[in-house]
Amino acid sequence: MKYYELLTTVFSKKDIDYQEINWRIGELINQSMYFSEELKKFHKENKIKYYVFSGLSPIEKDKVYKRGRVYFFRLKSLNKSFIEEIKNNYNKINNDFFHIVSSEINVYQQQFITSLYTLNASISTLDGNKGYWKKEDGLELIKERIKNNLLKKYENYFEEELDLKDEFIEYIEVINKKPIVYKYKDFKVLGNKFNIKVGTSVESQKLAKLANAVGILEKNSSLGGGYVIGK
Repeated sequence: MKYYELLTTVFSKKDIDYQEINWRIGELINQSMYFSEELKKFHKENKIKYYVFSGLSPIEKDKVYKRGRVYFFRLKSLNKSFIEEIKNNYNKINNDFFHIVSSEINVYQQQFITSLYTLNASISTLDGNKGYWKKEDGLELIKERIKNNLLKKYENYFEEELDLKDEFIEYIEVINKKPIVYKYKDFKVLGNKFNIKVGTSVESQKLAKLANAVGILEKNSSLGGGYVIGK
């Protein structure tokens, strides 16, 4: 499975708290979409977007990204034309938080994946107004949610059913000691980072590669939620 990456270098115009940074990156990407009629329509559609983005690097140890410094982030997607159009629209953007310095497109043909490591917290909303998944809700629940979310993404995108013949997630651990907070508009979102060992079957590998390309669980396109590295 091939995916496309847009590596973007930005100059920060303001000090930005780490809880807010992913929201602001998401806004920058959304702003680029508004210079294309097709992408503007795509942005407004209530459906899975099939892209995900990282936070800023290098990471600031005091959790505040500094005005006047240069950082970079990565945007990943299965859709080549989407990545190309975002890049082409960058020079039209006037953003309050970032000035885009440069960007380049990379193409990756994925190899066998044994594990997925989340760089951005993964977000899962519980049913019945119970908030977001936390450790005390149990690992079996989040394993099932990760698997079902990826199955839905795979079957919707490729328009074919996937019959899992093994356990997709063989092992999972929560890396953070307490939930990670992201600001989004006027509210806060809670998420968690995971280290996941995945199955070796063809079907499990398809899900693992999809996860590496578009992220796991929710808010991939708005907050970069569930941005993972496949190893």
